[in-house]
Amino acid sequence: MLLSSPSIPWTTSSSSFTSMPYATGADLPPELLSRILYFLTPPDTCRVRASYSFELSWNEYRSLKRGLAAPSLVCNHWSEATRPLLFSRLQLISAEDVRMLRNVVDSPRFRTSSLSDAIQLVSIYQETASTKPAWLHHVHWLTSRLQETLFNCYVKSPTDGSSPVTCSIRCPGCPPSSLRLTALALVKLRFASATELALLVDSFPSLQHFACNQLTFIDPSPVIQSRRSPRMSLWSLIECQVSQCEAIPLFAKAALASDVLSIATRVGLDADIWDAVLHALLALAPGTFQDARVNIQVANVTLAPSMDDTISRLGIYIYADIGVPQMTAGQGVGPPSAVIDYIYPQLSLTDAQAMESLHFDAFRTIVDAPLFDRLHFQSDTLDSLECDAFKAILRSVLQGTQLDWALKSDKLKFEFPDPQGFRVLNSQGILSLQASSEHTIDDVTITLDAAEQVEWIIRDGQGESDEYLGELVDKRAS
Repeated sequence: MLLSSPSIPWTTSSSSFTSMPYATGADLPPELLSRILYFLTPPDTCRVRASYSFELSWNEYRSLKRGLAAPSLVCNHWSEATRPLLFSRLQLISAEDVRMLRNVVDSPRFRTSSLSDAIQLVSIYQETASTKPAWLHHVHWLTSRLQETLFNCYVKSPTDGSSPVTCSIRCPGCPPSSLRLTALALVKLRFASATELALLVDSFPSLQHFACNQLTFIDPSPVIQSRRSPRMSLWSLIECQVSQCEAIPLFAKAALASDVLSIATRVGLDADIWDAVLHALLALAPGTFQDARVNIQVANVTLAPSMDDTISRLGIYIYADIGVPQMTAGQGVGPPSAVIDYIYPQLSLTDAQAMESLHFDAFRTIVDAPLFDRLHFQSDTLDSLECDAFKAILRSVLQGTQLDWALKSDKLKFEFPDPQGFRVLNSQGILSLQASSEHTIDDVTITLDAAEQVEWIIRDGQGESDEYLGELVDKRAS
Protein backbone atom coordinates (compact mmCIF):
# COMPACT_ATOMS: atom_id res chain seq x y z
CA MET A 1 0.00 0.00 0.00
CA LEU A 2 1.29 3.46 -0.83
CA LEU A 3 0.72 4.76 2.69
CA SER A 4 4.27 3.78 3.54
CA SER A 5 7.14 6.18 2.89
CA PRO A 6 9.76 4.91 0.44
CA SER A 7 13.38 5.91 0.87
CA ILE A 8 14.59 9.09 -0.77
CA PRO A 9 16.13 8.23 -4.17
CA TRP A 10 19.26 10.37 -3.95
CA THR A 11 22.23 10.57 -1.59
CA THR A 12 24.54 13.39 -0.56
CA SER A 13 27.86 13.55 1.18
CA SER A 14 27.48 14.33 4.88
CA SER A 15 30.78 16.27 4.83
CA SER A 16 29.27 18.95 2.63
CA PHE A 17 26.85 19.89 5.42
CA THR A 18 29.21 19.84 8.41
CA SER A 19 29.35 23.63 8.64
CA MET A 20 25.59 24.17 8.23
CA PRO A 21 23.37 24.57 11.32
CA TYR A 22 20.40 22.26 11.77
CA ALA A 23 17.22 23.85 10.35
CA THR A 24 13.59 22.93 9.73
CA GLY A 25 10.70 24.56 7.91
CA ALA A 26 10.00 26.56 11.08
CA ASP A 27 13.32 28.40 10.60
CA LEU A 28 12.43 29.59 7.10
CA PRO A 29 10.31 32.66 6.37
CA PRO A 30 6.78 31.47 5.53
CA GLU A 31 6.85 33.08 2.09
CA LEU A 32 10.14 31.32 1.24
CA LEU A 33 8.86 27.94 2.39
CA SER A 34 5.66 28.52 0.42
CA ARG A 35 7.67 29.37 -2.69
CA ILE A 36 9.85 26.26 -2.37
CA LEU A 37 6.81 24.05 -1.94
CA TYR A 38 5.14 25.71 -4.93
CA PHE A 39 7.92 24.48 -7.21
CA LEU A 40 8.40 21.07 -5.57
CA THR A 41 4.78 20.00 -5.14
CA PRO A 42 2.78 20.56 -8.33
CA PRO A 43 -0.95 19.92 -7.91
CA ASP A 44 -2.11 16.39 -8.61
CA THR A 45 -5.70 17.31 -9.26
CA CYS A 46 -8.13 15.27 -11.32
CA ARG A 47 -8.63 17.22 -14.55
CA VAL A 48 -11.69 15.29 -15.75
CA ARG A 49 -13.56 13.37 -13.07
CA ALA A 50 -15.55 11.37 -15.61
CA SER A 51 -12.32 9.87 -16.96
CA TYR A 52 -10.24 10.13 -13.75
CA SER A 53 -7.47 11.84 -15.75
CA PHE A 54 -4.83 13.43 -13.52
CA GLU A 55 -2.29 16.15 -14.25
CA LEU A 56 0.59 13.81 -13.38
CA SER A 57 1.11 10.38 -14.92
CA TRP A 58 1.46 7.45 -12.52
CA ASN A 59 5.24 7.37 -13.08
CA GLU A 60 5.56 11.11 -12.49
CA TYR A 61 3.44 10.85 -9.37
CA ARG A 62 5.42 7.94 -7.91
CA SER A 63 8.74 9.65 -8.62
CA LEU A 64 7.59 12.86 -6.95
CA LYS A 65 6.14 10.93 -4.03
CA ARG A 66 9.43 9.12 -3.39
CA GLY A 67 11.26 12.44 -3.26
CA LEU A 68 8.79 14.07 -0.87
CA ALA A 69 8.12 11.21 1.56
CA ALA A 70 11.40 11.07 3.51
CA PRO A 71 11.68 14.82 4.32
CA SER A 72 8.09 14.79 5.57
CA LEU A 73 9.17 12.44 8.38
CA VAL A 74 11.64 14.92 9.89
CA CYS A 75 9.93 18.29 9.41
CA ASN A 76 6.39 19.05 10.57
CA HIS A 77 6.09 22.05 8.28
CA TRP A 78 7.14 19.97 5.29
CA SER A 79 4.87 17.12 6.38
CA GLU A 80 1.78 19.32 6.65
CA ALA A 81 2.41 20.92 3.27
CA THR A 82 3.18 17.71 1.35
CA ARG A 83 0.72 15.34 3.02
CA PRO A 84 -2.12 16.09 0.56
CA LEU A 85 0.09 15.14 -2.37
CA LEU A 86 1.42 12.01 -0.64
CA PHE A 87 -2.14 10.83 -0.02
CA SER A 88 -3.60 11.98 -3.34
CA ARG A 89 -3.57 8.48 -4.83
CA LEU A 90 -3.51 5.31 -2.74
CA GLN A 91 -3.41 1.60 -3.47
CA LEU A 92 -5.05 -1.10 -1.34
CA ILE A 93 -3.81 -4.64 -1.86
CA SER A 94 -4.94 -6.39 1.33
CA ALA A 95 -7.44 -6.27 4.16
CA GLU A 96 -4.68 -4.84 6.35
CA ASP A 97 -4.33 -1.89 3.96
CA VAL A 98 -8.07 -1.29 4.22
CA ARG A 99 -7.95 -1.35 8.03
CA MET A 100 -4.99 1.04 8.06
CA LEU A 101 -6.75 3.55 5.82
CA ARG A 102 -9.97 3.16 7.78
CA ASN A 103 -8.13 4.01 11.00
CA VAL A 104 -6.80 7.17 9.36
CA VAL A 105 -10.20 8.23 8.02
CA ASP A 106 -11.97 7.34 11.28
CA SER A 107 -9.59 9.46 13.36
CA PRO A 108 -11.22 12.52 15.00
CA ARG A 109 -8.44 14.70 13.57
CA PHE A 110 -9.10 13.57 9.98
CA ARG A 111 -12.02 15.91 9.24
CA THR A 112 -10.07 19.01 10.27
CA SER A 113 -6.76 17.97 8.74
CA SER A 114 -5.42 18.65 5.25
CA LEU A 115 -6.15 15.01 4.39
CA SER A 116 -9.92 15.40 4.48
CA ASP A 117 -9.97 16.64 0.88
CA ALA A 118 -6.65 15.17 -0.26
CA ILE A 119 -7.52 11.57 -1.16
CA GLN A 120 -8.65 11.76 -4.77
CA LEU A 121 -8.19 8.20 -6.01
CA VAL A 122 -8.10 4.82 -4.26
CA SER A 123 -7.09 1.86 -6.42
CA ILE A 124 -8.08 -1.54 -5.05
CA TYR A 125 -6.22 -4.66 -6.20
CA GLN A 126 -7.70 -8.01 -5.17
CA GLU A 127 -6.52 -11.43 -6.23
CA THR A 128 -9.27 -14.03 -6.41
CA ALA A 129 -8.26 -17.50 -5.23
CA SER A 130 -9.90 -20.24 -3.22
CA THR A 131 -6.99 -20.16 -0.75
CA LYS A 132 -7.33 -16.44 -0.04
CA PRO A 133 -10.17 -14.88 1.96
CA ALA A 134 -12.18 -12.19 0.19
CA TRP A 135 -11.82 -8.70 1.62
CA LEU A 136 -13.33 -6.40 -1.00
CA HIS A 137 -16.50 -5.99 1.08
CA HIS A 138 -14.45 -4.22 3.76
CA VAL A 139 -14.00 -1.28 1.37
CA HIS A 140 -17.67 -0.25 1.39
CA TRP A 141 -17.22 1.76 4.61
CA LEU A 142 -14.48 3.82 2.95
CA THR A 143 -16.59 4.48 -0.15
CA SER A 144 -19.41 5.75 2.06
CA ARG A 145 -17.13 8.09 4.05
CA LEU A 146 -14.93 9.42 1.23
CA GLN A 147 -17.71 10.75 -0.97
CA GLU A 148 -15.45 12.91 -3.16
CA THR A 149 -12.90 10.14 -3.76
CA LEU A 150 -12.80 7.98 -6.88
CA PHE A 151 -12.55 4.22 -6.25
CA ASN A 152 -11.13 1.93 -8.93
CA CYS A 153 -11.13 -1.84 -8.47
CA TYR A 154 -8.98 -4.47 -10.22
CA VAL A 155 -9.89 -8.12 -9.61
CA LYS A 156 -7.85 -10.92 -11.14
CA SER A 157 -7.02 -14.57 -10.75
CA PRO A 158 -3.54 -15.56 -9.47
CA THR A 159 -0.81 -14.73 -11.96
CA ASP A 160 0.47 -18.29 -11.83
CA GLY A 161 -2.98 -19.81 -12.30
CA SER A 162 -3.22 -22.26 -15.18
CA SER A 163 -6.93 -21.58 -15.75
CA PRO A 164 -9.42 -18.78 -15.04
CA VAL A 165 -10.98 -18.58 -11.60
CA THR A 166 -14.74 -18.44 -11.22
CA CYS A 167 -15.66 -14.90 -10.32
CA SER A 168 -17.09 -14.06 -6.92
CA ILE A 169 -16.63 -10.42 -5.97
CA ARG A 170 -19.97 -9.65 -4.39
CA CYS A 171 -19.96 -8.00 -1.02
CA PRO A 172 -21.52 -10.04 1.79
CA GLY A 173 -23.25 -8.09 4.49
CA CYS A 174 -23.76 -4.89 2.49
CA PRO A 175 -25.96 -3.87 -0.43
CA PRO A 176 -23.99 -3.77 -3.72
CA SER A 177 -24.80 -0.11 -4.27
CA SER A 178 -22.90 0.81 -1.10
CA LEU A 179 -19.62 -0.15 -2.80
CA ARG A 180 -19.24 3.03 -4.82
CA LEU A 181 -16.85 2.17 -7.66
CA THR A 182 -15.89 4.46 -10.52
CA ALA A 183 -13.96 1.86 -12.52
CA LEU A 184 -13.88 -1.94 -12.43
CA ALA A 185 -11.45 -4.24 -14.26
CA LEU A 186 -11.78 -8.03 -14.22
CA VAL A 187 -8.83 -10.12 -15.38
CA LYS A 188 -8.64 -13.84 -16.12
CA LEU A 189 -11.95 -14.76 -14.50
CA ARG A 190 -14.64 -17.25 -15.52
CA PHE A 191 -18.37 -16.52 -15.63
CA ALA A 192 -21.30 -18.84 -16.12
CA SER A 193 -22.61 -16.55 -18.87
CA ALA A 194 -22.40 -13.05 -20.30
CA THR A 195 -25.69 -12.32 -18.56
CA GLU A 196 -24.07 -13.06 -15.19
CA LEU A 197 -21.33 -10.57 -16.08
CA ALA A 198 -23.90 -7.92 -17.02
CA LEU A 199 -25.82 -8.48 -13.77
CA LEU A 200 -22.60 -8.02 -11.81
CA VAL A 201 -21.98 -4.71 -13.58
CA ASP A 202 -25.57 -3.67 -12.84
CA SER A 203 -24.94 -4.17 -9.13
CA PHE A 204 -22.61 -1.14 -9.15
CA PRO A 205 -24.85 1.75 -10.27
CA SER A 206 -22.08 4.34 -9.77
CA LEU A 207 -19.69 2.48 -12.11
CA GLN A 208 -18.49 4.58 -15.06
CA HIS A 209 -15.74 2.48 -16.68
CA PHE A 210 -15.70 -1.32 -17.00
CA ALA A 211 -12.97 -3.47 -18.54
CA CYS A 212 -12.75 -7.24 -18.86
CA ASN A 213 -9.51 -8.91 -19.83
CA GLN A 214 -8.99 -12.61 -20.64
CA LEU A 215 -12.45 -13.62 -19.41
CA THR A 216 -14.09 -16.93 -20.30
CA PHE A 217 -17.75 -17.92 -20.31
CA ILE A 218 -19.19 -21.39 -19.76
CA ASP A 219 -22.25 -20.37 -21.78
CA PRO A 220 -21.27 -18.16 -24.76
CA SER A 221 -24.83 -16.93 -25.37
CA PRO A 222 -25.41 -13.15 -25.65
CA VAL A 223 -26.64 -11.08 -22.72
CA ILE A 224 -30.34 -11.59 -21.96
CA GLN A 225 -31.38 -7.97 -21.55
CA SER A 226 -34.79 -8.86 -20.09
CA ARG A 227 -33.08 -10.16 -16.95
CA ARG A 228 -31.47 -6.82 -16.22
CA SER A 229 -32.77 -4.01 -14.07
CA PRO A 230 -35.18 -1.62 -15.83
CA ARG A 231 -33.25 1.15 -14.06
CA MET A 232 -30.15 0.36 -16.15
CA SER A 233 -30.82 3.47 -18.24
CA LEU A 234 -30.19 5.57 -15.12
CA TRP A 235 -26.82 3.98 -14.29
CA SER A 236 -23.55 5.90 -14.68
CA LEU A 237 -21.74 3.38 -16.90
CA ILE A 238 -20.30 5.13 -19.96
CA GLU A 239 -17.61 2.75 -21.23
CA CYS A 240 -17.04 -0.99 -21.62
CA GLN A 241 -13.86 -2.58 -22.94
CA VAL A 242 -13.30 -6.25 -23.85
CA SER A 243 -9.65 -7.28 -24.30
CA GLN A 244 -7.60 -10.42 -24.95
CA CYS A 245 -10.53 -12.83 -24.67
CA GLU A 246 -9.00 -15.14 -27.26
CA ALA A 247 -11.88 -17.63 -27.35
CA ILE A 248 -14.29 -14.86 -28.37
CA PRO A 249 -14.30 -13.50 -31.96
CA LEU A 250 -14.00 -9.76 -32.47
CA PHE A 251 -17.66 -9.25 -33.36
CA ALA A 252 -18.74 -11.08 -30.20
CA LYS A 253 -16.41 -8.83 -28.17
CA ALA A 254 -17.89 -5.68 -29.68
CA ALA A 255 -21.40 -7.08 -29.15
CA LEU A 256 -20.58 -8.01 -25.54
CA ALA A 257 -19.28 -4.50 -24.82
CA SER A 258 -22.42 -3.04 -26.41
CA ASP A 259 -24.71 -5.41 -24.49
CA VAL A 260 -23.09 -4.79 -21.10
CA LEU A 261 -23.31 -1.06 -21.76
CA SER A 262 -26.87 -1.57 -23.06
CA ILE A 263 -26.07 1.18 -25.52
CA ALA A 264 -28.91 0.61 -28.00
CA THR A 265 -31.56 0.78 -25.29
CA ARG A 266 -30.01 3.75 -23.52
CA VAL A 267 -29.77 5.92 -26.65
CA GLY A 268 -33.15 4.75 -27.95
CA LEU A 269 -31.87 2.88 -31.03
CA ASP A 270 -33.33 -0.29 -32.46
CA ALA A 271 -30.91 -3.13 -31.67
CA ASP A 272 -30.74 -4.16 -35.34
CA ILE A 273 -29.57 -0.67 -36.33
CA TRP A 274 -26.76 -0.76 -33.76
CA ASP A 275 -25.77 -4.26 -34.92
CA ALA A 276 -25.61 -2.94 -38.49
CA VAL A 277 -23.16 -0.25 -37.36
CA LEU A 278 -20.98 -2.86 -35.62
CA HIS A 279 -21.01 -5.12 -38.71
CA ALA A 280 -20.03 -2.19 -40.94
CA LEU A 281 -17.09 -1.24 -38.71
CA LEU A 282 -15.98 -4.84 -38.24
CA ALA A 283 -15.91 -5.31 -42.01
CA LEU A 284 -13.04 -2.80 -42.05
CA ALA A 285 -11.03 -4.51 -39.30
CA PRO A 286 -7.98 -6.64 -40.20
CA GLY A 287 -7.79 -10.16 -38.81
CA THR A 288 -5.18 -9.04 -36.28
CA PHE A 289 -7.69 -6.91 -34.37
CA GLN A 290 -8.57 -8.50 -31.02
CA ASP A 291 -10.00 -5.83 -28.71
CA ALA A 292 -13.15 -3.72 -28.68
CA ARG A 293 -14.30 -0.72 -26.67
CA VAL A 294 -17.71 0.97 -26.71
CA ASN A 295 -18.48 4.34 -25.14
CA ILE A 296 -21.88 5.95 -24.64
CA GLN A 297 -20.85 9.43 -23.47
CA VAL A 298 -20.34 10.36 -27.11
CA ALA A 299 -21.49 7.12 -28.70
CA ASN A 300 -18.40 5.58 -30.24
CA VAL A 301 -16.70 2.27 -30.98
CA THR A 302 -12.96 1.51 -30.99
CA LEU A 303 -11.46 -1.65 -32.53
CA ALA A 304 -7.75 -2.48 -32.30
CA PRO A 305 -5.22 -5.32 -32.04
CA SER A 306 -4.87 -4.24 -28.41
CA MET A 307 -6.35 -1.34 -26.49
CA ASP A 308 -2.76 -0.33 -25.69
CA ASP A 309 -2.57 0.78 -29.34
CA THR A 310 -5.23 3.43 -28.79
CA ILE A 311 -3.46 5.27 -25.97
CA SER A 312 -3.04 8.89 -27.10
CA ARG A 313 -4.61 7.74 -30.37
CA LEU A 314 -1.33 6.20 -31.55
CA GLY A 315 -0.76 2.82 -33.17
CA ILE A 316 -3.35 1.08 -35.38
CA TYR A 317 -7.06 1.20 -34.72
CA ILE A 318 -10.51 1.85 -36.12
CA TYR A 319 -12.48 4.49 -34.27
CA ALA A 320 -15.94 5.84 -35.04
CA ASP A 321 -18.26 8.39 -33.47
CA ILE A 322 -21.91 7.51 -34.03
CA GLY A 323 -24.21 10.51 -33.85
CA VAL A 324 -27.65 10.10 -32.30
CA PRO A 325 -29.66 13.35 -32.10
CA GLN A 326 -30.12 14.39 -28.49
CA MET A 327 -33.80 15.16 -28.96
CA THR A 328 -34.53 11.43 -29.17
CA ALA A 329 -31.50 9.88 -27.46
CA GLY A 330 -31.33 8.75 -23.86
CA GLN A 331 -35.00 7.94 -23.48
CA GLY A 332 -34.34 4.52 -21.94
CA VAL A 333 -38.03 3.54 -21.93
CA GLY A 334 -40.68 2.88 -24.53
CA PRO A 335 -40.11 1.71 -28.10
CA PRO A 336 -36.83 2.73 -29.76
CA SER A 337 -37.29 5.86 -31.86
CA ALA A 338 -33.80 7.36 -32.27
CA VAL A 339 -31.99 7.45 -35.58
CA ILE A 340 -28.34 7.67 -36.53
CA ASP A 341 -27.51 11.13 -37.84
CA TYR A 342 -23.86 10.65 -38.79
CA ILE A 343 -20.84 8.36 -38.51
CA TYR A 344 -17.33 9.79 -38.13
CA PRO A 345 -14.84 6.97 -38.92
CA GLN A 346 -11.13 7.43 -38.23
CA LEU A 347 -8.81 4.65 -39.38
CA SER A 348 -5.15 4.11 -38.56
CA LEU A 349 -3.84 1.09 -40.47
CA THR A 350 -0.39 0.02 -41.66
CA ASP A 351 -1.22 -1.64 -44.99
CA ALA A 352 -1.75 1.20 -47.48
CA GLN A 353 -2.68 -1.18 -50.30
CA ALA A 354 -5.34 -2.87 -48.17
CA MET A 355 -6.83 0.52 -47.30
CA GLU A 356 -7.83 1.05 -50.93
CA SER A 357 -9.80 -2.21 -50.94
CA LEU A 358 -11.68 -1.74 -47.68
CA HIS A 359 -15.26 -2.99 -47.66
CA PHE A 360 -17.57 -0.01 -47.12
CA ASP A 361 -20.66 -1.61 -48.67
CA ALA A 362 -21.97 -2.61 -45.23
CA PHE A 363 -22.48 1.10 -44.50
CA ARG A 364 -24.86 1.50 -47.43
CA THR A 365 -28.09 0.53 -45.65
CA ILE A 366 -27.20 2.96 -42.84
CA VAL A 367 -26.26 5.81 -45.18
CA ASP A 368 -29.36 5.30 -47.35
CA ALA A 369 -31.68 5.88 -44.38
CA PRO A 370 -33.73 9.05 -45.06
CA LEU A 371 -32.65 10.86 -41.89
CA PHE A 372 -28.97 9.94 -42.12
CA ASP A 373 -26.97 13.10 -42.82
CA ARG A 374 -23.31 12.23 -43.47
CA LEU A 375 -20.55 9.64 -43.51
CA HIS A 376 -17.75 11.91 -42.37
CA PHE A 377 -14.13 10.73 -42.63
CA GLN A 378 -11.71 12.70 -40.51
CA SER A 379 -8.00 12.92 -39.75
CA ASP A 380 -6.79 14.93 -36.76
CA THR A 381 -3.21 15.17 -38.06
CA LEU A 382 -1.34 15.41 -41.36
CA ASP A 383 1.58 13.17 -40.41
CA SER A 384 0.33 9.84 -39.11
CA LEU A 385 -1.03 6.43 -40.10
CA GLU A 386 -4.46 7.95 -39.58
CA CYS A 387 -3.75 10.56 -42.25
CA ASP A 388 -2.35 7.90 -44.61
CA ALA A 389 -5.63 5.98 -44.34
CA PHE A 390 -7.60 9.20 -44.81
CA LYS A 391 -5.69 9.95 -48.03
CA ALA A 392 -6.09 6.38 -49.32
CA ILE A 393 -9.87 6.46 -48.84
CA LEU A 394 -10.19 9.90 -50.46
CA ARG A 395 -8.00 8.72 -53.35
CA SER A 396 -10.25 5.70 -53.96
CA VAL A 397 -13.32 7.98 -53.91
CA LEU A 398 -11.76 10.29 -56.51
CA GLN A 399 -10.97 7.22 -58.63
CA GLY A 400 -14.61 6.13 -58.34
CA THR A 401 -13.74 2.75 -56.82
CA GLN A 402 -15.16 3.37 -53.32
CA LEU A 403 -18.26 4.94 -51.77
CA ASP A 404 -19.70 6.14 -55.08
CA TRP A 405 -23.23 5.61 -53.72
CA ALA A 406 -22.54 7.84 -50.69
CA LEU A 407 -21.00 10.50 -52.92
CA LYS A 408 -23.97 10.61 -55.30
CA SER A 409 -26.43 10.86 -52.40
CA ASP A 410 -24.53 13.95 -51.15
CA LYS A 411 -23.79 12.28 -47.79
CA LEU A 412 -20.00 12.01 -47.95
CA LYS A 413 -17.54 14.42 -46.31
CA PHE A 414 -13.82 14.52 -45.56
CA GLU A 415 -12.26 16.73 -42.87
CA PHE A 416 -8.59 17.49 -42.22
CA PRO A 417 -6.55 20.13 -40.32
CA ASP A 418 -5.67 23.50 -41.76
CA PRO A 419 -4.02 26.56 -40.14
CA GLN A 420 -7.43 27.95 -39.10
CA GLY A 421 -8.65 24.68 -37.59
CA PHE A 422 -10.22 22.13 -39.92
CA ARG A 423 -11.27 22.15 -43.57
CA VAL A 424 -14.26 20.15 -44.80
CA LEU A 425 -14.49 18.75 -48.32
CA ASN A 426 -18.11 17.86 -49.10
CA SER A 427 -19.63 15.69 -51.82
CA GLN A 428 -20.07 18.57 -54.26
CA GLY A 429 -16.42 19.51 -53.92
CA ILE A 430 -15.34 15.93 -54.58
CA LEU A 431 -17.59 15.67 -57.65
CA SER A 432 -16.10 18.86 -59.10
CA LEU A 433 -12.59 17.48 -58.61
CA GLN A 434 -13.63 14.26 -60.33
CA ALA A 435 -15.02 16.25 -63.26
CA SER A 436 -11.84 18.24 -63.79
CA SER A 437 -8.37 17.14 -62.79
CA GLU A 438 -6.64 19.98 -64.65
CA HIS A 439 -4.92 22.84 -62.83
CA THR A 440 -3.07 25.89 -64.14
CA ILE A 441 0.05 27.48 -62.66
CA ASP A 442 2.05 30.24 -64.40
CA ASP A 443 0.08 29.69 -67.62
CA VAL A 444 1.02 26.00 -67.56
CA THR A 445 -1.84 23.49 -67.44
CA ILE A 446 -1.16 20.24 -65.64
CA THR A 447 -3.34 17.16 -65.19
CA LEU A 448 -3.23 15.46 -61.79
CA ASP A 449 -3.88 11.80 -61.09
CA ALA A 450 -5.97 10.79 -58.04
CA ALA A 451 -2.99 10.59 -55.67
CA GLU A 452 -1.77 14.02 -56.79
CA GLN A 453 -5.30 15.41 -56.44
CA VAL A 454 -5.39 14.27 -52.83
CA GLU A 455 -2.02 15.87 -52.12
CA TRP A 456 -3.16 19.08 -53.83
CA ILE A 457 -6.31 19.13 -51.63
CA ILE A 458 -4.21 18.79 -48.48
CA ARG A 459 -1.63 21.36 -49.61
CA ASP A 460 -4.39 23.77 -50.65
CA GLY A 461 -5.73 23.56 -47.10
CA GLN A 462 -2.30 24.71 -45.91
CA GLY A 463 -2.16 27.56 -48.45
CA GLU A 464 0.51 25.73 -50.48
CA SER A 465 -1.43 24.63 -53.57
CA ASP A 466 0.49 26.81 -56.05
CA GLU A 467 3.79 25.73 -54.55
CA TYR A 468 2.78 22.08 -54.96
CA LEU A 469 1.70 22.58 -58.58
CA GLY A 470 5.02 24.30 -59.27
CA GLU A 471 6.86 21.30 -57.82
CA LEU A 472 4.91 18.96 -60.12
CA VAL A 473 5.62 21.11 -63.18
CA ASP A 474 9.34 21.18 -62.39
CA LYS A 475 9.38 17.44 -61.71
CA ARG A 476 7.71 16.60 -65.03
CA ALA A 477 9.96 18.98 -66.93
CA SER A 478 13.12 17.39 -65.57
